[in-house]
Amino acid sequence: MKNQSKLSFIKCIAMVLSFLLLISLVSCKTSESNLSDDDNESKKEYLDAVGKSALFDEIRFGRYEQDGNYDNGLEDIEWIVIDNENDSVLLLSKYILDVKPYEVDIEVDDDKGAYNWEKSYIRKWLNEDFYNIAFDELEKERLSISEVKNGKVYGINNSNEPFEMGSDTKDRVYILSKDEIRKYLGYEFNGMNERYIASYTKFASESLDKNPIDKDFAIWNKERDYDPKFNSYAEYWVRSPENVVTINDYEYLALMVSKDGHLANRGFPYYVHKSVEDGDDKESAQYYNRGIRPVISIKKQIDDVIVYKEGESDFDIVTLGRFEQDNDRTNGKEKIEWIVLEKDDDKMLLMSRYILDEVEYSNVYDKRVTWFNSSLRAYANNEFYNEVFDEREKVLILPTKLKTYDNPVYNSIEESETVDKVFIIGFDECMKYFDIDYDECIKDGRYDYNKPKSQKLMTSPTAYAKSKFEHENNKSDMSYSSDFWLRNEGYSGEEPGYKYNSAMYARDNVNFKGAIYDLYTINGDSVMKQNLKLGFRPLIWIDINLLLDIEN
Repeated sequence: MKNQSKLSFIKCIAMVLSFLLLISLVSCKTSESNLSDDDNESKKEYLDAVGKSALFDEIRFGRYEQDGNYDNGLEDIEWIVIDNENDSVLLLSKYILDVKPYEVDIEVDDDKGAYNWEKSYIRKWLNEDFYNIAFDELEKERLSISEVKNGKVYGINNSNEPFEMGSDTKDRVYILSKDEIRKYLGYEFNGMNERYIASYTKFASESLDKNPIDKDFAIWNKERDYDPKFNSYAEYWVRSPENVVTINDYEYLALMVSKDGHLANRGFPYYVHKSVEDGDDKESAQYYNRGIRPVISIKKQIDDVIVYKEGESDFDIVTLGRFEQDNDRTNGKEKIEWIVLEKDDDKMLLMSRYILDEVEYSNVYDKRVTWFNSSLRAYANNEFYNEVFDEREKVLILPTKLKTYDNPVYNSIEESETVDKVFIIGFDECMKYFDIDYDECIKDGRYDYNKPKSQKLMTSPTAYAKSKFEHENNKSDMSYSSDFWLRNEGYSGEEPGYKYNSAMYARDNVNFKGAIYDLYTINGDSVMKQNLKLGFRPLIWIDINLLLDIEN
């Protein structure tokens, strides 16, 4: 008995020590030890714990030369948490890690102005050289691909942006724009914000010393002198561009953060100064090096690509992809559950277990629309597909050739075949997978709400879809929120007072007449235009062989 008590005590001590170790890893303010490249399990635990970090916590992730001593290897990179609201943690390097020019080769063109982030040298260097040096394979797996917004329409203070930064980009590593630095670190007070300031690493400082012309702006621009208390800090690039063009003299500018935390709008040297002397076609160029504070996004947790749950109710369940479902955007998106409709040796057909969204079948009025040209099809294969699935998941999804049959009750015209990655179910597939009696459905040429009923077909909306249904349709009868669209065309004729342009839908049975989604006249008067929004239950075919390759 004493031995058992002693063993239990030892186990408790071990658990406490393990917990303290995990806390010490996350709190890098007090831990000086490097993360072992060999201890992947410890690193995974550490990275999972990073997801619980608070704003402005400091963590370590990746390695890069910082102390200027190449003999002792690379040093852990220290980062500051600047956002932790979604599936990933957004990190800004604590120190300026290197110095590079924004661009290295441009053509002077007074019509186009400065080059932009999309085409810049610094973007290429961060996503190739820096990315491959700084992160090992486990760390690369945890890095998110960020949607980097570069147009004028984005951000919280962009009214003074004179030039576009190019198209939106997808980057693993980038630098903050003017809007983002204010969003995540706060606005300036009296033109300054001490949260903006940063120091060089010794390696970055020594790199800058090799080229005297790259010295601090204040050294050669006498109009601005720094308070000596900021001497230990340095300048670094901001993603947003600026541009100045004068006669025979072109000076291209980008925004920077100065040593004292000033977000410079104009007047700071960009990446090139080119002069063209009268009568001489020669041009001279100087590309200025400035500091780089990278930004990365770490996934809070790496999930299995797909998770099986066998034998639940009438269908097996799998999870794949993420979509907002609990209507709480602060905790990120939730994993989607799918029911398995069909499975063979090579592929598997999945249908969302719940109604994920409330959407229009068509976004136009007074025009006959089928699945082929519907806005719902465009949404499924573009916005939904790109939002829900990451790159590992997208490779699993098979383009599927679909035949959408005519309506046997209302004799609509059978439409052309389509090829889709994401689609919705047709009435023939409802009959096949949900044991619905076709003859009973079309009895008397109309939809019978009373019989037959298919419990297998019934579902419910997620909290997000339900909330959207209430807002969009202003419905007091929430039973309609369980209706979801089918691919097939419904009744497309006219009745007194109404004009139909309809698609079939289902709840616990198939409605061949469909829903009116273009109601625009009552008693001959134009009084309303409303495209009805009903449930969206997507379907996908996935490649089982590719899934096995990914998981292995």
